[in-house]
Amino acid sequence: MSNMEHQGEMDAAAVEVENGGEPERAEIKYESPMSLAEATSYFESIVAGMRAGHMRVSHEGTTLTLEPRDSVEVAVKAVRKKGKEKISFEVEWRMSPTSDLQIESE
Repeated sequence: MSNMEHQGEMDAAAVEVENGGEPERAEIKYESPMSLAEATSYFESIVAGMRAGHMRVSHEGTTLTLEPRDSVEVAVKAVRKKGKEKISFEVEWRMSPTSDLQIESE
């Protein structure tokens, strides 16, 4: 497993289960001070996961397996104010629809 299992403070982790037993909503939020080298390593793991088409994020017993698609939406925000700088990235995609539809001819 990659370094995405880093220990630190987690803002929230929630898992809600739908009727079929599959997670309908699962979330991991994580925030912690770390070295630039450690943060860079996390981003490298994310890039590798996007290239591979899947990545696993785990923290305190909650694990999410994400499967980026060929088409993603990217948002980037960079800010400088009051002696601080910040850059935020958001990447999202639609999950592949699952279907239990079966069509047969007799």
